[in-house]
Amino acid sequence: MKRILITAIAVLMLLPAFAQETGAGDNRQALETARLLKSQYKFDEAITVLTSCLSPGSFDPAIMKEIADCHFQSGNAIDAAGVYALLYQLDPTDLTVKVRLAAISYRQKDYGNAILFGREITATDTIPAITTMVGDSYAALEQPDSARVWYTMTLDRQPRNAGAITKLSAILLQNKEYDKILDLTGGYMEYDSTNATINQIRAKIFYIKKDYDKTIDLLTFNRDSLEDDSYHTHLYLGLALRETFQFRDVEKELVRAWQIDSTDYTLALNIARVKSIFNKDFSSGVKEWYDKAEAVLTPDPLDLYNVYKTAGDDCVAKEDFDMALRYYEKALAAYPTGLVSVYSIAYCHMRKKDYAKARIWYERYLKAGKPGTKLYEAAQDDLDYVKRELFMLEK
Repeated sequence: MKRILITAIAVLMLLPAFAQETGAGDNRQALETARLLKSQYKFDEAITVLTSCLSPGSFDPAIMKEIADCHFQSGNAIDAAGVYALLYQLDPTDLTVKVRLAAISYRQKDYGNAILFGREITATDTIPAITTMVGDSYAALEQPDSARVWYTMTLDRQPRNAGAITKLSAILLQNKEYDKILDLTGGYMEYDSTNATINQIRAKIFYIKKDYDKTIDLLTFNRDSLEDDSYHTHLYLGLALRETFQFRDVEKELVRAWQIDSTDYTLALNIARVKSIFNKDFSSGVKEWYDKAEAVLTPDPLDLYNVYKTAGDDCVAKEDFDMALRYYEKALAAYPTGLVSVYSIAYCHMRKKDYAKARIWYERYLKAGKPGTKLYEAAQDDLDYVKRELFMLEK
């Protein structure tokens, strides 16, 4: 509020100190002229006409409101806020003034004042646009519990407000309140089943709940009937198709998602895994997707480890142990405490019959690994085998 009051004082100082005395009739004529100019988007000319009506010792709220509205509509938020603040000081009950101050505060990312004015407004009148804006302000301030309260207020007045449903669903998703999201969006679906965003929300929840057929049905409808070519639709449709083993269609959907947004390395990994199913040779159309995943990674050790390890696993499946070793060694370099890569390196050397190196890596794993786990027991068995082979070679 302090920022707005300072602006108000500055605007007051800029008003004409001397102006021609005008009567009520002149003011009415000026208002009519200014409103005509406003309708023609001639805001500066309208302000000139209106300020000519101002004189020392007089203050016509109607004139000032029009001046403020000219600034507001022309995008001059600072001057608009100043004039509205003056009007607010004169009449703190004026709803229109408070609505404009709330809107300006939100546009200026002054979320504290947006909430302050929003609360004042809601104390006398629940306006869905205002309750949603207050919710958005709390969300911007990373206060989801408060945002949830205000989005719920919007939906109490407008149960079919798709924007509020979408925003509230995002909060519920963070809390893993999946059934509440389905109830919330299901009520909207009874009114309108052609909202692509609502369908996407429901499809994602069905995917999380492993109801892949419903995910596929919703997003296929989005894609084919609503011409929804969005990243979200192609991504989750592809992922659900993968879970139902429809791999030919998976590749098409995931590649389309990548064409829309190529910043998610996990998407490139998923495409690599699908392409690997249809390619016996790791280098034919598979390696390039691991390279793409690596290229878009932020320098996060765990993310790098995930890419390299997954690529190594894919190479092992194709019995390309030399390539697998290169990836596992890169995984270990990125994340030195990744013991699974230590085991994998040992396994590759064993499969290559390089038993001396295999023994070194297995012993390294067993020294740091956790006894009793399946991988630890597998490493013990493998090491016993390696030692026997070494013994036979020494004979």
